[in-house]
Amino acid sequence: MRYERLFILFGVVVVLFFIAHITRTHTTTRYYEMQIAAAEKMDEALHAIKTRRAELGIPSDEATDPLASGIIGLPLPMFDETRTITTTLGILEAKQLSANPNFAALIVRYLSDLNIKSGDYVAINFSGSFPALNIATLAAIEVMELHPIIFSSIGASTYGANHPDFTYVDMEQYLYDEEIFSHKSGFVSLGGHHDQLEEVSDQAFKAELLTRFREAGYEIIEMDSLSENIQYRYARYQDLGIALKAFINVGGNQVSFGTNTSYYPNGLIKRMSVSVRPNSGLIERFLRDDVPVIQLLNIEDLARRNEMQTTVSTAFVIGDGAMYYDYHYSMWIIIPGLLIAVMWIIGDYLDRKRKRQTR
Repeated sequence: MRYERLFILFGVVVVLFFIAHITRTHTTTRYYEMQIAAAEKMDEALHAIKTRRAELGIPSDEATDPLASGIIGLPLPMFDETRTITTTLGILEAKQLSANPNFAALIVRYLSDLNIKSGDYVAINFSGSFPALNIATLAAIEVMELHPIIFSSIGASTYGANHPDFTYVDMEQYLYDEEIFSHKSGFVSLGGHHDQLEEVSDQAFKAELLTRFREAGYEIIEMDSLSENIQYRYARYQDLGIALKAFINVGGNQVSFGTNTSYYPNGLIKRMSVSVRPNSGLIERFLRDDVPVIQLLNIEDLARRNEMQTTVSTAFVIGDGAMYYDYHYSMWIIIPGLLIAVMWIIGDYLDRKRKRQTR
């Protein structure tokens, strides 16, 4: 009998939760216009990248890029493998979904929820594996008028920015030159295993890449030790002597995770208890310093949690997603529901107590 009552109580709670969910109301966020502006800025940037890609004669594949975003990279290297920057196998569906301009609006929401305002500084670590999310971040930074300190890596997983003639850093530089964005990376590394692109054996080719970006004015990060690399980056952030309001990580770059084999929660991490070791990555170090982290890695999870489009069967629509709204639940349903649950539990307890006393 006891278990029957608990089952009924559980059923009542589930029904009340469902009713509360379907009767919820919503209003647009107080920064809605900024979110739309960021999504439109990302859309503009993606169109520019698509045009530039065509100018460079780099083909797109309709099978891998059905929405013709122009941001989906190559599958397994389709050129001389000694001159590749492909690091690992990427998930095609994740790269396709990352081209949704509404991700820029989601990043605006995360930053706004941290009360970050115009003129604030944020630290950023970009991976070449998710160029669309890098661009989404830059779009949010642009419309919010923030000051970013950006480290970027050249290497990329399959379907990312893995063409050696059009790396993510090349894309970013082009968008900067076209004045679509007013910020770009200040520091560049090879990326890949140990941040040294160890997946590639052609040392001359790697040296050529670094020389190319060094001559373009970027500070090159090149260290044999991953631990020293991470500590150097962290020190460079600290040496600036400014209050960083957030750290944004895009992709699975080793310098962000260090030797930690379990990735951190997806999305916004306001606070988290961590233990920093010599090989801890940037994420752990910033969390230890109580600097919030925005983690952009599991794209399908981010899309699902924010009620964004999870397929590429139709074109993305700017303004689509739960991040544009604040939801409100009826207290006329929640409070009576809680009272019913509490009274049911008390009643069940008193009934069992009475039965024990009469035995």
